[in-house]
Amino acid sequence: RLDWVMIHPWHLNSVHSCEIGVRLDHGAYHDTECVLFNSSDVRVNISLGFECNGRYEFCWLRFDQIMFPGTHNSGTGQKEGMARCASKNQDMDIVEQLEFGIRFFDLDVIYSKSLVGCSGLETGHGSHPDISLYQCYGGMVVLLRQIAQWLDRHATEVVVLHFG
Repeated sequence: RLDWVMIHPWHLNSVHSCEIGVRLDHGAYHDTECVLFNSSDVRVNISLGFECNGRYEFCWLRFDQIMFPGTHNSGTGQKEGMARCASKNQDMDIVEQLEFGIRFFDLDVIYSKSLVGCSGLETGHGSHPDISLYQCYGGMVVLLRQIAQWLDRHATEVVVLHFG
């Protein structure tokens, strides 16, 4: 059951609060009215300089109460790959996605030194590496190091990694 959604455009000083209050699945839809608030009207303490994933209010929410913006095959933005138009889902690398506000990353991972363009544990796209229907887009070590460095600079942010 989804009780409410709060939408905060990163570049605006406003918050849209939308009460949902119904159970939704992939085939369901529900129209609702959203209320627009000025961020200063919402419980915010900017003087603390402490925010959780961009908003002070999120600090009191449980993990399962937050909707994380995410990308599919998130690691395909690390480098060009061989068949860019057929299998590249992201144009931005991981750091650019983090700066853009993405917090959930779906990562396909493969280990290969024999496939063209692969040099060990890599991010990629595809489901059949045995018949070369897989593209490697960059080392996992590099990607994980970039995320760790970004989190060091943004200690109150939460990032979710899903490995496929």
